[in-house]
Amino acid sequence: MKILLVSPNVSRKMGGEAIKSWNIIKEINKIGLDSIQLTHARVRKELSESEFSDLKFFYVEDDFIQIILFKLRLNWILGAWGSWLLHKKAQELANSEGCDLVHFTSPISTTLPYFAMNGPKVVIGPLNGNIHYPPGLAFREEWHRRLAGRILPVFQRL
Repeated sequence: MKILLVSPNVSRKMGGEAIKSWNIIKEINKIGLDSIQLTHARVRKELSESEFSDLKFFYVEDDFIQIILFKLRLNWILGAWGSWLLHKKAQELANSEGCDLVHFTSPISTTLPYFAMNGPKVVIGPLNGNIHYPPGLAFREEWHRRLAGRILPVFQRL
């Protein structure tokens, strides 16, 4: 089985989701599964100098739209556009590299879009986010988090 791992960031230096993706590829490599990684070009240098330097990495470069969205600080749109570019490249790689499984190891957000793919099976996760207090303790949650708890599910369904 050939696995394509997909994550915007794979890094020990960036923390959070990037470290989670780093650990996933580390463990998959340790057990000897045939895998390749798709990530953003911003982590190219770190990965080329890492313990994974012998693994096959593919990168998505910034395009003009990402640069503009970043400068305008339109982060959610930037995240959605970046997700689209990763999915598009993942579909191309899955076809050209003969992947049986595509695993989106991040982002772990339940509000960012994932796009349908043709061909290989797709795994998304681990997912996280939009976790709120249980109803009996909701009074302890800050008002803006309670409001977000009502609004976010609408975006998640979209």
